[in-house]
Amino acid sequence: MHLTLSLIAAATLLLAAVLGLRRRTQPAVGITVAALFAGVAALLGAVPSPGTPTARAYLAAGILVAIGLAGTGLFTTATALSRRLYAISPIAAGGGVLLAQILLLVDGALLPLVEPRTGGSCYPQLVMLTGLTLVWPMVGTAVLIGHGRRVLRYIPSTAMQTTLRLSAALFVAAFAALAVLAALQLHPAASPVAQGALAASDVVLLCCATLLGLGLVATRLSGPLQPVIEQVRAAGLFLRLRRLERVLVSAVPSWQQSEAIARPSLLRERPDAALYARMVVIWDTTRALLSGVPTHVVSAAVDFAREHGSGTSPDRRAALAEASWLAWALRGGRGDGPDATFQVLDAEPPPRTGELLAEARLQTEVSTQLRHGRLVEPFLRHLQSTEAEDAAQGSGIGQEPDRQRVAPDS
Repeated sequence: MHLTLSLIAAATLLLAAVLGLRRRTQPAVGITVAALFAGVAALLGAVPSPGTPTARAYLAAGILVAIGLAGTGLFTTATALSRRLYAISPIAAGGGVLLAQILLLVDGALLPLVEPRTGGSCYPQLVMLTGLTLVWPMVGTAVLIGHGRRVLRYIPSTAMQTTLRLSAALFVAAFAALAVLAALQLHPAASPVAQGALAASDVVLLCCATLLGLGLVATRLSGPLQPVIEQVRAAGLFLRLRRLERVLVSAVPSWQQSEAIARPSLLRERPDAALYARMVVIWDTTRALLSGVPTHVVSAAVDFAREHGSGTSPDRRAALAEASWLAWALRGGRGDGPDATFQVLDAEPPPRTGELLAEARLQTEVSTQLRHGRLVEPFLRHLQSTEAEDAAQGSGIGQEPDRQRVAPDS
């Protein structure tokens, strides 16, 4: 398992580093350096333990230096984002740490791997080397997490907020596992509990490294793959809006046989073009139904959505308002319905995909509100009761003048 997880972590981290080679900004360069040397450390960790003590010492030295250089990459990104650390040269700081590691290695920090331990032996150089290698990446990570917490509230994308929170949690878990591994390496124990903790920490560290690498790969591929991602989203929205289109078209029987209504299909068109054709049908049928809805119903729907959707986003309130008056318009049979003029899908390309997807997501919310009816049904009952009260008041006002006119004649 250790070999498999190490190779997977190394592959994802090295791939993330390769994808960032063309990026020239300091934050991106720092992340690339961190991913590169973290992948090297994972790759060295996958190498089977050599038979000779000297070879084991060289392998351990390579892993420690690679972790230190990964920490330098994190510190490079941290200095680019932090005002307090902006004046510090990451090359100078990282070079100082690397020099300290080399001096400790030359001073015999890895001597316990070459010569067997004796009773009462103490190796302060090994403790200092391990502590320096462990603390240095934590400095950059702590600065990055602190900066991310400050700017998190200003990020409008919920997905990006979730990604940053998950990355911070993975960093914390990885360094906690690394600390446990370092402690068990400094004070080895043969008890089953210690061996279990060592294996568990190794798995947690490699899994966290793999997930961080995958997240970085996905982030760096999101730009080049954005057109493909948008087409996939368009296809998903096209399928989700099928029910709403069917409900709207079936509202008036004559609409179902109309040749002016497009019949989009993913088999004949690109997903964004098919989605645009379906949105044309939804827009036209919705506008035709709106022409037969009284103004007071639309106003009541807007007020109802504002009252019951105060804790939600503006898009959800708009979707609730539209679903409310649509539910009123779709009640009962409508005969031939209003005189609707449908637009035939032009040969011109659809609008920008981002705007089309945003409008399609709004219509999927309308479809959800119509289907579940958790708030639409209360609106219809509220509207019926309001209309009944208004009718009762109107009849009372209409009868009062008749009584006043009859009184003098009597």
